[in-house]
Amino acid sequence: MTKLERGARLLFIGDSITECSRTVVAPPLGGGFVQMVRCFMEARYPELRLEFVNRAIDGETIRDLAGRWQRDVLELKPDHLFVMIGVNDVLYRALDPDRGVGEAEYEETLRGLVLRTRAALGCNITLMEPTPLEEDLEAASHAPMRRMAGIVARLAGELGVGHIATFESFLRMVKAAPERGWMVDVPHPDLPGQARIALEVLDFLGWSLAECDS
Repeated sequence: MTKLERGARLLFIGDSITECSRTVVAPPLGGGFVQMVRCFMEARYPELRLEFVNRAIDGETIRDLAGRWQRDVLELKPDHLFVMIGVNDVLYRALDPDRGVGEAEYEETLRGLVLRTRAALGCNITLMEPTPLEEDLEAASHAPMRRMAGIVARLAGELGVGHIATFESFLRMVKAAPERGWMVDVPHPDLPGQARIALEVLDFLGWSLAECDS
């Protein structure tokens, strides 16, 4: 598995996909993939005494993240940082143009946050692709979201940080059973959709039931 030190702090930051009602329904980690990852990691590796932190906020863009990065990332000194942002950057381009974020700004800002964090903390950083806005396999929104996912993948390779291909993973699940319905609304995955994201994070961390002691 990815090397996790005893007592390591894993911090997740992003928008509502990551927040998942962490402040009003299921504090402090929310009822989505962050909570699922914590449960499976603690059940499998209780000896590690891992600490999980969720600092995602509903409705945010990469621009919003940059504005609170000092408080919600650098001051918390995570050992492992997971960043997933981008659905609102695209969604707001149509709904609230003043808040929408173009691809060039998105890439420049995300690169700057990675470099800033590396210089300040030297922690392990993982960039997660944003999930699709819609589950309709013919949705026009897949094109701009796929470009955002491509930016994340390219930056991860360029900067030598971790990468989780959340976008295509989610769409593969939808394609396998498109009639089922995988979102509660735009752009929020339902619980199985959240579980798909959790599985990608667990796979990245090297989680394996087969390693359990008999």
